[in-house]
Amino acid sequence: MEHSKTDRFISPLWVTIWENGIEGGPECLYEYAAEYEPCIRRALREFLFQNFQNDDLMPRLSLPDEPEMEAALRAKVHTARLSTCTSEDRLYAAVELELSSSLTPEEQTSFEEALERQYNGVFGEEVELLKIFTEQGVELCARLCHDGLEFFYQEEAEFRQAGPEAPSQQTGQIMS
Repeated sequence: MEHSKTDRFISPLWVTIWENGIEGGPECLYEYAAEYEPCIRRALREFLFQNFQNDDLMPRLSLPDEPEMEAALRAKVHTARLSTCTSEDRLYAAVELELSSSLTPEEQTSFEEALERQYNGVFGEEVELLKIFTEQGVELCARLCHDGLEFFYQEEAEFRQAGPEAPSQQTGQIMS
């Protein structure tokens, strides 16, 4: 079955620089993380292919309390590929959905909940433990899930028009 459109969910990706001697953990870079996007994207991709043979999150989609919703999502969402994108100096996790038709608001909310479960679970914990190094040898930590996690849903026309970067947080539908 051929997909007809590609939408995406984006969420802030928290990045920290690990340095020796920091007590209480390193501080999040927030709006200064975009410069690390290429090495974090590469590390995420390598992790996904080593552990799951692809970057598609759909095989792990699970809505145990909502089997009908899970079936509806599986019928519409052919793939959900995890990557990264930037907006200004911020870094985002981006899940691009290949769809046969648009998601309803209820389906968007359910997909977001399933995504958050993956980010909060073993998958997200394993990503957080990755040793990510820049070309300069700086060690980074990337967190998919964190306090105040929000998802932004963007339809294909919205992010294709803006180019490869994510729009500012003022656009897109906030899903939380």
